[in-house]
Amino acid sequence: MHVISVFLVIVGLIALVLSLIPLTEICLHETRSRLGWRAMFVLVLIFILGYSFFCYHLMFKIFTVIDLILASIFAGGGLFVVLVSRMSLASLNELQVTALEFKKQSLHDILTGLPNRKKLMLTLETTIAASGREDANFSVIVMDLNGFKKINDTLGHQAGDLALQIIAPRLGQQLRASDTLCRLGGDEFAVILPQTNKEDAIRVAKKMLLACAESLVVENNKIVLGISIGISLSPNHASDANTLLRCADIAMYQAKQQKTGVEVYSKDIDRSSVELLSDVPDILQAMKENKLEIYFQPVLGTNVLKGLEVSLRWCKEDGSVVIARNFMKSLVDLGASWPLIELVIDEAFINHSRWMKQFNVDIELRINLFLGGVDKDEFCEFILSKAQQHEISTNNIKIEVVESLLGRETVIDLMESLHDKGLKIAIDDFGSGGARLIALKNVVLDEVKLDKSITKNLMNRSADIILINTIKSFCDQMDISFVVPYVNDKSTLSMLKDIGVDQYQGDVLCPFISVGEMNEWLVSYYEKPFNK
Repeated sequence: MHVISVFLVIVGLIALVLSLIPLTEICLHETRSRLGWRAMFVLVLIFILGYSFFCYHLMFKIFTVIDLILASIFAGGGLFVVLVSRMSLASLNELQVTALEFKKQSLHDILTGLPNRKKLMLTLETTIAASGREDANFSVIVMDLNGFKKINDTLGHQAGDLALQIIAPRLGQQLRASDTLCRLGGDEFAVILPQTNKEDAIRVAKKMLLACAESLVVENNKIVLGISIGISLSPNHASDANTLLRCADIAMYQAKQQKTGVEVYSKDIDRSSVELLSDVPDILQAMKENKLEIYFQPVLGTNVLKGLEVSLRWCKEDGSVVIARNFMKSLVDLGASWPLIELVIDEAFINHSRWMKQFNVDIELRINLFLGGVDKDEFCEFILSKAQQHEISTNNIKIEVVESLLGRETVIDLMESLHDKGLKIAIDDFGSGGARLIALKNVVLDEVKLDKSITKNLMNRSADIILINTIKSFCDQMDISFVVPYVNDKSTLSMLKDIGVDQYQGDVLCPFISVGEMNEWLVSYYEKPFNK
């Protein structure tokens, strides 16, 4: 029994010595209770000395039952300390792994695995600091996928997620190891390009355009997603993270709007965006104060008035005039466009009805509005009720839709609903780059109006004359009316007549004029018709 007592104490002693290993690791961890664990480490060393003394004491002492009991307690205590220390180390390691994983998740996008906006800002701050020390330039890119919403709407959000998971690696493959690709959210990405200039950034952006131009298969559907890219440069455009991102974002929206693919930030773009945003409250206030005016421009054919196009004008206090298309989209984005649409239609119908009765004629009223944000049923109900109120036949109402909206399903649905109810539909700004000629056969359509980029300087551009002939021939075959707007000089008008164009509008005939001026023009016209 004496040997057993000594053996038990030695077991406890060995356990205490083994507990020093996990306790040492615990003490090295940066925890709030680090001092407590160090105190425990010291206590264990004291226990080891005590165990050693007691073991020595047992070897030269007459055995008693109490010694056996004490030896058992010593053995249990040592085993308890080693178990507690090892389990504490395991728990601490698990907590640290969980904390690291949580930190990673807080800095990374779960869907794509890319760094998120928070990580982007941290990396951007670090890059700004490093570039300041090294006097080096760097670039920031912001990207937005084109057509992503359509995938979500038609194939579902799961398909959209799969598309993002395919696109993200493609974008990453175009970058260096030192570059940082992040997902800002939704279908928007950003890239930090250290030690790059404007030409380097544009070259990388073009590689990304090509990467996104390749088709991808999502749930057995072959699709192509375009991308719009904006670039800002440090220190040229800004030296802080938020401003650099804002500049790149502004350039990206410019690329999306102009359909150029890639745009580099400039002060001119920024000034335009800021002025437009700051104008919105003033526009709404001007509407309340009845300071917005509708203007009309005649659309003329061969010796005959074909119709009147109505457009909204904002005459600012500084004397400048802003046309509707320069502020309507901002109002749509803010959900504030509907009151202006009501204003234009109401005022246009009142004057149109009056003129038809005054001159006893049927004249088409062409309404040119940005209809990207209207509710289909609400708009149809409103315009039909106004037509009935002012006794205007729906056959005399033509709604002009800008070409850039042809890709929106909601706009296509609205066009079909209006056409089904007897209204005519025209595509405005055709040729601006938003649609191909073949797209005309896929929508309900009564008329095509060219974009000003085609008719500008027509006398010096024979290719555009060929293009006009091609589109006119297509429209003739499809029984679609064809109008050439922005005819601003007599030589262009003469040339259009020579090639068979029989509908046109522009300043050479009559610019957009106020209601009062339009009334005088109509009186003069019906007394002495144009070109008669």
